[in-house]
Amino acid sequence: MIGMLDKDFYLAHATEDDANLDLASLFYLRNEKEKAKEYADKLPLNMKNDFWRTITHP
Repeated sequence: MIGMLDKDFYLAHATEDDANLDLASLFYLRNEKEKAKEYADKLPLNMKNDFWRTITHP
């Protein structure tokens, strides 16, 4: 598993915001925009703005 985090390490160190950001990114990349928006809306405003800026303007 090169480049992948161990599940236990991720669960021990990721915050709720980290998890929501990761899920929003995953769903956006899977072309599930509504689900991505659902998770992005749970983020603090600055993280949400950064997410949309990054994901829509690569």
